[in-house]
Amino acid sequence: MVGDDEPRSKSAGEGGILLENETQDVHKKPVSARRRRIELCRAGSVGVKRPKDPSEGGSMSSSPPDRDADDGLIGILAVGGDAMLMAMPIVVYWLYAGVYEALSCFSGLDSYRLHPRKEEQSNNLASKAEVVKGVLLQQVIQATLTLLLTKLAGDDPNRHKPETTTAAAAARFFVAMVVFDSWQYFVHRCMHHNRLLYRKFHSWHHRIVAPYAFAAQYNHPVDGVLTETVAGALAYLVSGMSPATAAAFFCFATVKGIDDHCGLLLPWNPFHLVFGNNAAYHEVHHRRRGGGSTHNYAQPFFVAWDKIMGTYLPYAVAKREDGAGYEVRVAENKKTE
Repeated sequence: MVGDDEPRSKSAGEGGILLENETQDVHKKPVSARRRRIELCRAGSVGVKRPKDPSEGGSMSSSPPDRDADDGLIGILAVGGDAMLMAMPIVVYWLYAGVYEALSCFSGLDSYRLHPRKEEQSNNLASKAEVVKGVLLQQVIQATLTLLLTKLAGDDPNRHKPETTTAAAAARFFVAMVVFDSWQYFVHRCMHHNRLLYRKFHSWHHRIVAPYAFAAQYNHPVDGVLTETVAGALAYLVSGMSPATAAAFFCFATVKGIDDHCGLLLPWNPFHLVFGNNAAYHEVHHRRRGGGSTHNYAQPFFVAWDKIMGTYLPYAVAKREDGAGYEVRVAENKKTE
């Protein structure tokens, strides 16, 4: 007869009551790699100690059992970090360059130009259509190599762990700036001093004599990989930045590179106030006459390597005689290295 005398389930404890520790064992689920990465990001984002993994014993008492609703951006940063590294700098490039392109349509800003508007048509050897195609090609190659780099590095959640404090993130960010700048200076200088490298590769970039915003990444693909992509990879690997911090760094570097080529010296632009390496500084380098092409190689942040290596070319920014903007004048006794 089936009734109260029927044997209890093996999972029940004495008296037919399920013991508390047995309940926890029944409902315990393995922690996925995705969850671990999210917890690492969450811990790093608020500067607190990483919560204990349930598999290590104890409990995450500060967190409710189900936190999927709170994952949000943190989950994206943890799981989509590689995608951000690949896509965000490209999106930022066209958005920020588009802002400058829109501003250049206003004649009221001509008084801030470093070269007359007409020189972008008369002096440049590549049309704007060619520039767009060249930049898109460069970005496809760069995105592909970035994806390959992150895949080859593996999916270890301990790799490039999120920074636990703002100071730690800032320190890694600064290290990345130094590494990025150093690699670009020496490769860029080599491209100018080696006639074969200049003629075959780097001369593409100097088809733009009068720079403008969206021509910042107009390079021969080989030049782009050696100068830009390798610099970015080294900055990422040496600094140990988390994917989220690296995405912010590469967006910042992208914006700074556009600013250096924008051809406008806007008085309210913080980059022109904070950095000695700015649009006027790089305008000197793009000049065909006056020694600029063999000086001012540093990009995109500091001018230190030019000063250390003796390739710094002093200049002054003055109003044009016709009042139509500014012009960059180099020191007469410093035109040759």
